[in-house]
Amino acid sequence: MIGDRSYDAEGAHAHGLECIGAGWGFGQPGELDELCVAVVSSPSELAAWTDRYNDSGEGQSDHG
Repeated sequence: MIGDRSYDAEGAHAHGLECIGAGWGFGQPGELDELCVAVVSSPSELAAWTDRYNDSGEGQSDHG
């Protein structure tokens, strides 16, 4: 999941999901640092991070 506030990350975790922090959003500096697998600073950095994440096979679901 992608979120810009701590409650986004907490919601992701409550449902067994990892969260990537959108550092350009409404959150305060450092708010997502310990809650997310990564905090990215721009949409283009997010795209590059998700491409690497998908290529690694992490996050792939067995549910099709």
